[in-house]
Amino acid sequence: MNFIPVCPECAIGMGVPREPIDIIIEGNKKRLIQTSTGKDFTEKMHRFNYSYVKSLNNIDGFLLKSKSPSCGIGNVKAYADSKKLKLITTTENGFFGDEVVNYYPSLAREDENSLTDMYRREHFLIKIFTLAKFRKICSFKNLIDFHKNNFLLFKAYNPDEKKIMDNIISKIESNNPVNVVEEYRNHLYKLFVHPPKPNDYIEFMIEIFNQFSNLISNQEKLLFMENIQRYKEGKITLSTNRKLLKSLIQRAGNTSYADQSFFNPYPGKLMETDYII
Repeated sequence: MNFIPVCPECAIGMGVPREPIDIIIEGNKKRLIQTSTGKDFTEKMHRFNYSYVKSLNNIDGFLLKSKSPSCGIGNVKAYADSKKLKLITTTENGFFGDEVVNYYPSLAREDENSLTDMYRREHFLIKIFTLAKFRKICSFKNLIDFHKNNFLLFKAYNPDEKKIMDNIISKIESNNPVNVVEEYRNHLYKLFVHPPKPNDYIEFMIEIFNQFSNLISNQEKLLFMENIQRYKEGKITLSTNRKLLKSLIQRAGNTSYADQSFFNPYPGKLMETDYII
């Protein structure tokens, strides 16, 4: 993963340190105002955001700054006037956040506070690394291998979208190459709109477990079910259960799932941060 750091406020010359800025909404107009001076940075910020976001290439997601009037998404305060006497909302997007959502609606995005939630962190990491792998596809064979290696992950996320993607792959030779990749991409984006609910993950892992449970000991079965319960209670993460499930599958002698991304959807070093807050 390569980070591309940017601070829109510095980029438009606000400097460090700087006086606070706020979002002011009057009628249908959204403005970016420096409260202490009354200076309006709206147009300057719009110009930078549009130019910068449009210039980005080969990106798969965004990690933004929570509650920031420039970079926040869905948790920014907006006021009715520069005196901040009336709070209109606490769920506004910042100006840069708006540009990201509008220009790249389907890419992964979160802010640093959201990543303390293990479910949202898991979804963000899975989505950004899966999209990165998809972006590097350069042949039909690559696309077929990508789909095959993500079979379990896609089934866990959205079985209906996975079936549509199965159908696209099955008809790959009779379709226009450009159309195939574009159609597949659109459904990949749809598949990742929402993460599976914790109970859906649990049911899916138990479904996999039941395929080979007769090949492992009662003690191993008990360990798996205890960990499932702990995940349900929010005491351990999905990554912990994935590792255990993969280990049990290997001990049972099953090799059919060896290369499935479901068990390693993002780099192992990031799994080390898979802790409970």
